[in-house]
Formats: sequence, structure tokens, C-alpha cells
Amino acid sequence: MALSPMNALAAPARLLAGLLALAPLALAAQDAPIPPLPEEKTVEGVPDTEIVIRTTEDAQIEEYRYRGRVYMAKVKPAGGAPAYYLIDRDGNGTLETRHKGPYDPVIVPNWVLFSW
Repeated sequence: MALSPMNALAAPARLLAGLLALAPLALAAQDAPIPPLPEEKTVEGVPDTEIVIRTTEDAQIEEYRYRGRVYMAKVKPAGGAPAYYLIDRDGNGTLETRHKGPYDPVIVPNWVLFSW
């Protein structure tokens, strides 16, 4: 199907008209102020995420907390032994799983949908 000379000129003209119609919107968007970042949400004064590092004679322990509950701990034994992770897999507060790394083996995510 061949384009007639009239149709060949009409398509770019429509495109140009559409772009010119949208130009004021682009200029208005540039003048809009940038909204501030949301503040960190807390529950009863407890930050959402927190990492607590404790050092003892035997090891350095990094506790990873979410809303005050420890869900993972990284233990770096003294003396250069390799670090390992203790992970709470079922959310009951007991760190029962020991891994060489936080992703070894693959841990299937479990989210709490409702709690009371």
C-alpha cells in the first residue's frame, strides 16, 4: 500500500501538534517542588530496622532487628575463624538455623500477614 503525498505529510504534522500540546505540561512539571523524603516510621518509639553490634571476648555479634525483634545475627568469632549467621526462620524469636552466609542455602521468604 503506497502512501499518497498528502498522507505522508499528515503523520508528521499530527506528531508535531501532539508534542506541542504536551510542552506546557513538561514545563509545569519542572516548576513543581520536590516532596520531602518520608520520615522513618516507628512503632512505640522502636525504629523499623536496626543493627546492634556487640563485642565480647569470644566474638563480635551483629544483631539485625526489625521492629525490635532479632531476625538474624552475624557472629564473627575471635581469632580469625570464619563468620556464620544465625537466622530465625519461623519468626518465633529463636535463632535456630546456622549458615556460612546470609544466602546459603536459599531461604524462602516468609512474611507475617496478620498478627495480634
